[in-house]
Amino acid sequence: MPPPILVAGLDARSLLLEVPLLVREGHSVEARPTARALLLDIVNTGARLVALGPDIPDLTVAETVRRIRASTLTRGVSVMVLLPSSTSTETEDETRDAGEFRRTTAQE
Repeated sequence: MPPPILVAGLDARSLLLEVPLLVREGHSVEARPTARALLLDIVNTGARLVALGPDIPDLTVAETVRRIRASTLTRGVSVMVLLPSSTSTETEDETRDAGEFRRTTAQE
């Protein structure tokens, strides 16, 4: 069975209605109540895609993305962030910056 698509901070059922591309044969979409639960389950389930929304109760979206990118176990996971149009530019920028892949060298 393919790994699930994990969701936090938004309604997984609504996500499937809004983004029907995510409905693929054999893939399930599973909601997690918190970012911490999502972070644990990325590794436990082998998830390759997570969808994040603005209503994560324990961490900001940017901090969740930052933690995904910080771990060698989760760094390769694709992250889709869905924010309402009313989101501040500052929040959008912070979230985008958190997801940028930065390669470090021994000289840094």
